[in-house]
Amino acid sequence: MRVYCASDGLGIDVDDACLLGVGGEGRVFSIAGASGLAAKLFIGDDGTEREAKLRAMLANRASTPESPGHQGLAWPVDLLLAAPGGRTVGYLMPRVRGSRAIDDYYNTRTRLERCPLFHYEYLSVAARNLAAAVTALHDRKCVIGDIKQSNILVTPNALVTIIDTDSFQVRDSEDGWVYRCPVGTPEYTPPELQGIAAPGLLMPEHDFFGLAVLIYQLLMDGAHPFAGAYIGGDDPPPIGDRIRMGWFAYSSAAMGD
Repeated sequence: MRVYCASDGLGIDVDDACLLGVGGEGRVFSIAGASGLAAKLFIGDDGTEREAKLRAMLANRASTPESPGHQGLAWPVDLLLAAPGGRTVGYLMPRVRGSRAIDDYYNTRTRLERCPLFHYEYLSVAARNLAAAVTALHDRKCVIGDIKQSNILVTPNALVTIIDTDSFQVRDSEDGWVYRCPVGTPEYTPPELQGIAAPGLLMPEHDFFGLAVLIYQLLMDGAHPFAGAYIGGDDPPPIGDRIRMGWFAYSSAAMGD
């Protein structure tokens, strides 16, 4: 399949041999001859809304605290079109190399197998860097919305990159229109939004819940704060329901007091 850059009409060939990963909204491909870039092609045909959101993101690029040579955000850098001047089918973004999903680090067994030198101090630094990245995004009027482990990448020296940025809630700097986050993950969703299919306008505070869960997992060997042992006689409720009911594993409510 050939797609075209909106900025200069350059054609880019993508096929399954270049596939890097698949998500709920799109597929990500490497690009031959451009090792620093990746292409995300959308699944489904909702080009008008997606194109408007991407154009707003291109006009108001966000950034995070970064070390030299490190990309803290996989932010769009160009639109990808089905044909020169045609409909938008995806976008170009920086390709993140030398990183792993954050759960490879907070899972003790995986960390010891794949990155044994990543000790507790590095976990603390990664937590701090993640909090700084989220704060920087909020300063630019962005809300991540779908905070989850698979969208957070970490390098062996604890630098953080946030991916899947096209799902963010972003504000158009021209007219103030807000493009909302269409997705969410129950394990990282605050109690007031659990079970709500279209939560509407998100606030930075909603991100703080997911951030707190990820930091907890970093510092507690991957344990989820709402995953305590269930002592009821029926099937244990899923994590999302436990969050909605406030069953934090160390609270008196969770213990039945």
